[in-house]
Amino acid sequence: MNLIPKNLILLMVLSFLAVLHFIKMQKVLTANKNLLTNATPQEIIAANNSQIANDDSSSYTAGVDDPIAGDFLAPSVNESVLIQGENDAINNATIDVDTSAARSTPSSNDGTKTNKNDDPMVFKNTFVWLNATRLSNANEVLMTEQFVHNLIMNIAPLDTLDGSKDALAQTMCFEDSTFMTWEEDHNKLKNSTSASASRMIEVLANRLAFLAIHENQFGPARKEALARYSLRQQKEHRSDDNNSSSVLEKHNVGVFDYECDPNTKFLVTSHNTGMGFGASTRTQAIDQIHLAVGTGRVVLFMNSIPVGPDHMRSQYKAASCDRFDLQCVFLPMSPCVISNNDLENGTEISKEAYYSFLKTGKLDDELDKAKVLTLRGFGNKEKEPFLLREKYVNLISSLYDENRHKNKNSNVAWRVDKEILDKVKEVIMNEKYFPDGVALHYMLRPNLAAKQEMERIIDKVVPADFNPGSSIGLAIRASDKCRKESQCMPFSNYTQLIREFAKKRSLTRTGDNTTNTTLYDTVVLTSESKEMMVGRFAYTEKDNFPFRFIVNDEDVVQGSGRPRNYRGNEGAVTPDRVMLSSLTAAKMQMLSESTVLNGCSSFHKIMSSLLKMGCGRSKNNYMEFLGMNDNPEFRMRCNM
Repeated sequence: MNLIPKNLILLMVLSFLAVLHFIKMQKVLTANKNLLTNATPQEIIAANNSQIANDDSSSYTAGVDDPIAGDFLAPSVNESVLIQGENDAINNATIDVDTSAARSTPSSNDGTKTNKNDDPMVFKNTFVWLNATRLSNANEVLMTEQFVHNLIMNIAPLDTLDGSKDALAQTMCFEDSTFMTWEEDHNKLKNSTSASASRMIEVLANRLAFLAIHENQFGPARKEALARYSLRQQKEHRSDDNNSSSVLEKHNVGVFDYECDPNTKFLVTSHNTGMGFGASTRTQAIDQIHLAVGTGRVVLFMNSIPVGPDHMRSQYKAASCDRFDLQCVFLPMSPCVISNNDLENGTEISKEAYYSFLKTGKLDDELDKAKVLTLRGFGNKEKEPFLLREKYVNLISSLYDENRHKNKNSNVAWRVDKEILDKVKEVIMNEKYFPDGVALHYMLRPNLAAKQEMERIIDKVVPADFNPGSSIGLAIRASDKCRKESQCMPFSNYTQLIREFAKKRSLTRTGDNTTNTTLYDTVVLTSESKEMMVGRFAYTEKDNFPFRFIVNDEDVVQGSGRPRNYRGNEGAVTPDRVMLSSLTAAKMQMLSESTVLNGCSSFHKIMSSLLKMGCGRSKNNYMEFLGMNDNPEFRMRCNM
């Protein structure tokens, strides 16, 4: 009797086990797809945790060993992804992931709704992109895959149980600000016409419009983010060099570098350094964001790069890290990364074509077809593009799409229903300069290192007994501004201004004009002028000046608002340190209940915009420019 060879028996056993595993996985995938078609976010998370807990092959605990696992269902993965082959075979190198199990349906890049019944989405990194010389984003030491993943996935208010906090937390806003913690009695908001109710609707509109820009910039990377999530899970169980994650590493794909959907279109521009940072951002950068949102393109700011138009190649004078660009201090505008070749093949937008867009809200057909458009700012603040506000409304509507966020418990994000959403749309459509403020807010997203340093400084200088309600913010713009652009005054005038301002604000808040008692005891002082900062020492012990000063003693007081003048400084006063001091000053001016600013300064107007967004620690901040002061002596006139 002939015995069956042992090798054949082993092969038969392994084949049988493989078939059982295949059947099991098919059942899981079918169940997942059925669940995700109708389930609420809470049901998806619960099912995912249950699936992982019941998987005998799993060696980790959802939400503990793998914090992502408790967040959303992992998509299925093609086992043959990204296999390096010889010659022509290498062209098949892909990240190929069925992301139909994504917990939400993303909006399209132009602000219109996406049909949730579309065919399953499959993402593939191309061989060309993997092997190209790319214009990569910064790889910060503090940057993690998890951080970037959350920024990409947690955009729409119900994509995550914490209500888009990951995306909103990129801002300059304090954690306890109205912008970050918006929560209101919705019945009062619907029925009240008070200034307080209107203010809260305005802050909500700012939150949602910020998320709309974020969707425009990060949405095209969502399918790829799901793919990379799966690759990270595979990497825990595979150590061979052919696994998908190792291919990304071999091609030097950074944590913040994504190819993005193949139909993604780009607007590539530069940040002007000929003026001060505030002026160049307010007069040009926000217009470039308007163009991107208005045309459904991802906007990228490029400086100090080896390819492209001259204005992108020139060294960025407002930065000093190795990149010499905005990312020395700010987060990348988008995870989407183009190649050198993409930029070199881009199409320049002419001045005539740009002005045509402003009038019509559309690009001509040839420009619209181009993958990459390039634009050089024309030096002046332009009018708002036609139909821009409608684009914001469409993007926000996609974030609240009923099909995207259908919930049998009728729970809606931040408890915002259609009636309140209609009030938000009224703000967006009618409030003057609304798109400018939101675009400016999106530009000012400090990178992780800058944010950490700003928080360290503020924790150091703000005393434990600090009370926003009893403090006044005083931002002084002097130095080079006084030579031509603005009238200026000595520090002694500012001390008198504070006395009068504190009395006026105390009267407004209490209604009591029978006493000289003030509600204020603290002045938060910031300035780029050393003379102004030192001036406070003459008043710290005077009985007739009953205010303590809070200042940033680490401020570099650079004495100029123009980046090209920073390089004359020596030692540690680099452009990056100057930018960090400026951003810290802006954040310090969001500490107080009342704030005095100089309307002649573009950077002070940035501070006022942040306060208007609801980023300050006081829920009801009062802000006044010097030109509005009750005392004519303090109404400084702008000369430009």
